[in-house]
Amino acid sequence: MAGFDGIVHNFVIYCGKTVQPPGLADIGACGNVVIRLSSIVPKHRNYKLYFDNWFCGLKLQVELAKQEIQSLGTVRANRLPGSDMKSDAELNRSGCGFFRKKNGTVEDVVLHVVKCYNNRSVTLLSTYIGAKSIAEVQRWDRFRSTKVAVQCPAVVKKYNQYMGGVDLLDSLIALYRIKIRSKKWYHRLLFHFIDMTVVTSWLLYWRDCSAKGVPKAEQMRLAKFRSQLAEALCKTGKSLEKKKGRHSTSVQTEYEAKRKKKGPRAQIPVADLCLDNTAHWPTL
Repeated sequence: MAGFDGIVHNFVIYCGKTVQPPGLADIGACGNVVIRLSSIVPKHRNYKLYFDNWFCGLKLQVELAKQEIQSLGTVRANRLPGSDMKSDAELNRSGCGFFRKKNGTVEDVVLHVVKCYNNRSVTLLSTYIGAKSIAEVQRWDRFRSTKVAVQCPAVVKKYNQYMGGVDLLDSLIALYRIKIRSKKWYHRLLFHFIDMTVVTSWLLYWRDCSAKGVPKAEQMRLAKFRSQLAEALCKTGKSLEKKKGRHSTSVQTEYEAKRKKKGPRAQIPVADLCLDNTAHWPTL
């Protein structure tokens, strides 16, 4: 479970058949995954969860609504009994941007169902938003070879805006994944968790830089962030002082000396390494 910015909040390891923990509702294999992951979400504060059609269903959204957690997701047609929505062929004939909406109540929970057609038909189910506040978006028309304005229901716009945090996380992990071949299954888990931790740390760094107003040109890219982290971990705990000659009494003094030195100079360690276990004592 991740935010729309890709930052991880919770995860579970798939181990085959699992038994739902006591105190959590048992609503089937797909819904139970969401119930377990969302157990850390504060209840009765109207937080919002987004998921795709593998997880989404009536029972899941009703159970979340009882905890005052709003939800939105794409849903499969066979999980909406009695909805009586238009077929995909009828929506296709109606053209791009056409949609149909219906509302229903299940166990005193109001549900909004919207089925729309763009390049293909998609059905969305939500407990807090429907098709109102229709906006216009630009879509490519292959027959006219140009962009045309089509209607976009509010539920589709909200889904596209906040869905995709897990996909963003997976794509960032895949850029510089640790590639070590091993026959031990737990190595794969370990390396994946290391990759996930590094990417999450970089996303937190990027978020803090944006909050502080740091220009994007001055923010570290993921590759540089990983390389500096690897260098700091490899050299952590090792002495930075020279073996021969007079020892430097200050990291800052050594830094200034290297700046004034002419000719080839040794590479200055990253800031995290320079300040590791040094210069932390208060001075009067």
